[in-house]
Amino acid sequence: MEYQQSYSNKHLLWEQEINYDEQEIKYVNLLDDLGFKHVFGRDENKEILIAFLNEIIPDKQIIDLEHIRNEQVPFDPDTKASVFDLYCETQDGSRIVVELQREEQFDYIDRAIYYGAFPIQNQIAKGKKRYTFSAVYVINILNFNLVELRGDNNPVSTFRLKELKTNKILSHKYTLIFIELSKFAKRLEEISPDNILEGYLYFLRNMHNFKEQPKEFQQQIWDKLFNAARVAKMNRQERQAYIKKMNTERDRINQWEFAMEQAKTKGMAEEKMTIAKSMKLEGISVDIICKCTGLSIEEIENL
Repeated sequence: MEYQQSYSNKHLLWEQEINYDEQEIKYVNLLDDLGFKHVFGRDENKEILIAFLNEIIPDKQIIDLEHIRNEQVPFDPDTKASVFDLYCETQDGSRIVVELQREEQFDYIDRAIYYGAFPIQNQIAKGKKRYTFSAVYVINILNFNLVELRGDNNPVSTFRLKELKTNKILSHKYTLIFIELSKFAKRLEEISPDNILEGYLYFLRNMHNFKEQPKEFQQQIWDKLFNAARVAKMNRQERQAYIKKMNTERDRINQWEFAMEQAKTKGMAEEKMTIAKSMKLEGISVDIICKCTGLSIEEIENL
């Protein structure tokens, strides 16, 4: 009986903690895979995704799309499989892969190119006489800067196959797009509510910091985005998984901040660099490392 009462009290306390966090966090973090898929990966939110894609993809107007199976198995069983964050097919048969990446990784450019191979090979069935396929777009949303694009301050970079001397496009059927969010530095008051692209870039990074929808951003698309991003829109199981993940991340960041305070107290520059390097390897975003360590983005990228 005593054991049952103790268990019940602990369970009630855990429930209270979950409820408290649900009140504290009104909107999901769109840079978290659970939050991102909750908003952009549901059929009822297709309009939100379509509006974003129409701003990102050049020379294309998407009217409708459907989500398709995101786990990709290669023809060769010895070849690495992949699971996309989002995988869609538009009304004209084009395939769109959307990848969200918070942490810097080795060979990310190669990974992005590799991802684009799956939608191509899946369109060319065995026995098919002609190598024709619909256009493929691989969109990479990154919370870090690519070393390969250092010096380019444009947050959205688009690549296609072209002839180097004349810049003539060889094919429009394979497009790589990299969105480096840390290169977008505008404040909310500097963004027009009518500028859909800049609004998306800002809210991707900052949605979870809001307690309510900004009064200036009351257009229909922003109403839909903020409504879809509410933690309360998640079912109970999704909310608990999301809150637990956010708490774990918060604890991890607090540990790093404590370690940095210790390093600052001791005045150990070398210790600061060591901690920053460890944070980077742990997948902490460059922005957070900068805030915790006082190091510049360039110093962190060179670690």
